Amino acid sequence: MPKTKRPLAVQRQITQIARDVREARLLQRLPQRVVAARAGVSVQTLAEFERGESNPSLDVMLRILRALGYADAVVEAFNYRETPSGQFLIGQEIPQRVR
Repeated sequence: MPKTKRPLAVQRQITQIARDVREARLLQRLPQRVVAARAGVSVQTLAEFERGESNPSLDVMLRILRALGYADAVVEAFNYRETPSGQFLIGQEIPQRVR
């Protein structure tokens, strides 16, 4: 089965996240080996991620972000319950399947 090509917008976002992770690590003056050890990944995995050359699992990405101290902020950013549209959806009834 042929691999599907990533949409350009998604590729740009991956590249931006990779740059941000690298910048956060450098600003904290942490070598790759320290962040990789904290995250439980290889230095090669971290380096490839920072260059935007890999497609890490959500688990690996969150472990890297946690090693840098940002996992909670990322999880909170996806908290739909705190958005106006999320509040609206919470007030809606979940449709029941008709049999």
